[in-house]
Amino acid sequence: MMNAARNWLESLRPYARKHEHACSNPYLYQKNILKEVLSQNCETVFGVDHQFASISSYDEFKAAVPVRRYQDFGPWMKRVLAGEDNILTREKVIGFEQTSGSSGGRKVIPITESFRKEMTVGIAGWMHQWKHHCPEVFSGPAYWSISPPSLDSSMTPAGVKIGMEDDTAYFPAESAQHLAGMLVLPKQGDDFFAATAEALLECRDLASISVWSPTFFLQLDQAVRSVQQDFQTWQQQWPNLQVLSCWTDAQAGVWMKDVRRSLGDVRVESKGLLATEGVSSVPDVNLNQCVMAAGSHLVEFMNAEGDCVMCDGANVGEHYEIVLTTAAGLYRYRTMDLMCIDAINGQGLPSLTFLGRAGRCSDLVGEKLTENFVIECMQISGAHGILSAETRGYRFFTENQIGTDQLEKELCQNPYYAQAVKLGQLRPMEVKLMKKGFQLDMIERRALATGGRLGDVKIPSLLLAGEREGWFDL
Repeated sequence: MMNAARNWLESLRPYARKHEHACSNPYLYQKNILKEVLSQNCETVFGVDHQFASISSYDEFKAAVPVRRYQDFGPWMKRVLAGEDNILTREKVIGFEQTSGSSGGRKVIPITESFRKEMTVGIAGWMHQWKHHCPEVFSGPAYWSISPPSLDSSMTPAGVKIGMEDDTAYFPAESAQHLAGMLVLPKQGDDFFAATAEALLECRDLASISVWSPTFFLQLDQAVRSVQQDFQTWQQQWPNLQVLSCWTDAQAGVWMKDVRRSLGDVRVESKGLLATEGVSSVPDVNLNQCVMAAGSHLVEFMNAEGDCVMCDGANVGEHYEIVLTTAAGLYRYRTMDLMCIDAINGQGLPSLTFLGRAGRCSDLVGEKLTENFVIECMQISGAHGILSAETRGYRFFTENQIGTDQLEKELCQNPYYAQAVKLGQLRPMEVKLMKKGFQLDMIERRALATGGRLGDVKIPSLLLAGEREGWFDL
């Protein structure tokens, strides 16, 4: 094991213990997180507005604090960005990060030291599972997707730069310094992917890769191949490479065939649901599943009717949207991430699979196509692309014709869609062939337009009416 990796893991040990403790009794630990959040922030502007001091139970918390989307925090967030203290959190804001979603513009997330520690708890549990079950992951340097910020830097009204320098800034300082020592770090330059490819090719014993989106990996793969003309697979180039960690569920799943082809015989591990706003689930290497990050933030499960429960009230097989309360000052925040509970173990810890973004439903004439259904149709048909709602029907943007006929048949399994096509309310699905790599170009365009990071951009599998222009031009 590398010395830097050993030091990194040792610095994470206290956080890993918290993760293990939380997983052993998730409901009790979650209640304690709620109690801590309320007591720490009862004298903030938000806490006074919502009577935190008088709340003594989860039911009272639900009654006092409505579930909110990011834009609903506007009145408080404006004051935080203006440099005021004690607005959302008693703890001082130490920085801001930005992110972009599939359905909206830029979001600016305040970062506190306690929030960094919350994030570290779940990740530490994951890293220590690697240590116990596959220690060879730490036998060489790692590459993490320290993706570049937007070319257009921005500042808060108070003059604070928005955007962390790199992903190590998500961790407390004592852990971040050890992480930096085990990472492959590309030189800063105009061409990020070219610089990263060169840094990787100089590293002979690369042992692990951790990125957010598989599309980010494929962009990196293209850059490596342009530098190394005889490049075949990552496993051949780096025989010590043990694992690629990335999103694998929902829309990310359609990229897995390309990813595995480029990788060769290297294990792919689902990353779980980690986002700028918080961590909802982390990998459990022993179970080969992702489990609720019980020791990080307060996690609620909201059903289709808008009713929320804690983990003790969730049911196997049900679909829920994740609602987070974090030490960054997002209280009962709608993540818009839709999850299915696959299992609940004897300690009450749920295993989760990401299904897609909640609320994405196209309804031109009453057909009600959801993104989750569209993803399932693509997986069954083998079609690879993006379905876009246009004025008089749907258009499928793809690099080839593979599976497109079958995709239309699968869409017709929705009786309302089939009826609308039969009656002429909707024209049959059109296919638009695009240049190779068009979806990767979409990611770059979206990141630049919203000021987000490349690895943080998720391409929807279903674009709603009027959304296409925000992603790409014909």
